[in-house]
Amino acid sequence: MDKPLTAKQTSFVQYFADAGSDTFNNIEQSMLKAGYAKNYARHWNNKILANDGISKANTKYRAKTAEKLDHNRQIAIDILNEALAIARTKQDSNGIVQACRELDAISNLHSQRILTEVSEAKPLTEQEVAELKKLAGKTTVIKLQDIA
Repeated sequence: MDKPLTAKQTSFVQYFADAGSDTFNNIEQSMLKAGYAKNYARHWNNKILANDGISKANTKYRAKTAEKLDHNRQIAIDILNEALAIARTKQDSNGIVQACRELDAISNLHSQRILTEVSEAKPLTEQEVAELKKLAGKTTVIKLQDIA
């Protein structure tokens, strides 16, 4: 049976494994924030994760956090898909573009999309043309009918 973690060890795991922590993935800073002495943290920082209990707690905490993030991401994607459907129904091109950009960001696609309505395409302004030239190598053109 595994020996339970001390309060400091538990705090260390939380600071080290929490992606929202300012000491995320920084062993020494996480140890200091958890209350370990500076000399102890400096000397033992390369060995603390070798502790079986801490290693297991770290893995468990990260899995739990990843599960929460995936759940929250899925909720956001569902809401954005609803917003996208409404924007399409109202033929709101700005709403469509914004929803697609947010979906790209959440999905980690980060590709630039230029959406054009085939039947009602408007000429681009000089500023838009200049911006497009800058993005030329990184841009994907998608027509609304392709994503509808």
